[in-house]
Amino acid sequence: MPGDRVLIVLDDSFDAPGVDVPQWARVAVQDAGEVHVIAPYIGSRLSVATDDDEPRHRASRRLKATMDHLTSVGIHPAGSVSDYSPLDAVTSYLLEHEVDRIVLAVTADGNWREKGLIDKVRNTTNAVVQALPVVSA
Repeated sequence: MPGDRVLIVLDDSFDAPGVDVPQWARVAVQDAGEVHVIAPYIGSRLSVATDDDEPRHRASRRLKATMDHLTSVGIHPAGSVSDYSPLDAVTSYLLEHEVDRIVLAVTADGNWREKGLIDKVRNTTNAVVQALPVVSA
């Protein structure tokens, strides 16, 4: 649908700042009116417990790389790093924004904070939820 409001949630499977915009990203946003990208802070249980900053830095790099690449092909997204789990990041975003589509660019098996994410997001919203497995470069 032209003019869709699209939310993209990226896990750390797309953590390669030197690669081009993945085909899934181009297809997901090609006709979008608004695009917002969220890169959740996804750390191990130990990094969460110890406030390790490396997962946050990876999320920032992942967000910047994705935003730069989308901008380079004519898409001008907004973006943010989230301290929340992927599900909580989506839920929080939906409290203040309406979306037509949610694109979950996540690994098939998921991180410990992503188990069951796709079904949980589908149960949280009336928006179309697209689950797109990402392959790391």
